[in-house]
Amino acid sequence: MTKRKRNKRKPRILKRIGIAAVAIVLTTALIYFIMPGLFYSIYNRAIGSYRPASDDSYNGIDVSHHNGIIHWDKVATDKNVEFAYIKATEGYRHKDKRYAANSEGAKRAGIKVGAYHLLTTKMPIATQVSYFCSIAHKDQQDLIPMVDIEEDKVRTWTDQQLQDSLRKFLNLAKQHYGTEPVIYCSHKLYKNKLAPHFDDNILFLARYGKEPPLLDDTDKQHDIWQFTEHGTVSGISGDVDLDRFGKNTSINDIKLK
Repeated sequence: MTKRKRNKRKPRILKRIGIAAVAIVLTTALIYFIMPGLFYSIYNRAIGSYRPASDDSYNGIDVSHHNGIIHWDKVATDKNVEFAYIKATEGYRHKDKRYAANSEGAKRAGIKVGAYHLLTTKMPIATQVSYFCSIAHKDQQDLIPMVDIEEDKVRTWTDQQLQDSLRKFLNLAKQHYGTEPVIYCSHKLYKNKLAPHFDDNILFLARYGKEPPLLDDTDKQHDIWQFTEHGTVSGISGDVDLDRFGKNTSINDIKLK
């Protein structure tokens, strides 16, 4: 009798666990698609990262569709926000679905705007540059465009392949915009894979915490520092990346002439 009861209970427990798991997945998916800003805010809080103090200074933000619908008129009331880098493209034929709305909204609110492209290994560099230029029109940019290098997107490249690909991207983009793009990546990736070959470029480095991203064996430092992904700015639901100029950099240094 006891053995039979246990055998009956086991399928019921497994069924309940399965239903609970499905409910969690569906709820997570719902939050992700309807309120992406809230999703990433919860996610970032869960994994942990540097949280800025209320009096931390900053000069700008960088955003994508992950930040959801942004009310740029409210963002503009934050006097710390001098600029916004906005995701435009990724690879090829992947336009950020909030790029147009974010770019137009930020400019209308009086915030200086720049576009960025997320580099991938899946398409030729020339194809990616051409696509980026077709979306991030030169006459709509206040700031020098930016190329975003994320380690998980370029993992299959050797260091040399990454350096060669980045150099080609910079050169081709310069032909269109008249200047080489800003380079964005983590402090760790830059030091391990790109330094010192791009030390003369404008570097936008991510390092979360109170310690700035200094480079070894050189006087070169970051030009822009993404110091947290847990910023709070009026008009943006959930967390947002906060960016701070280096000591020798100002908004004038990243304006597209």
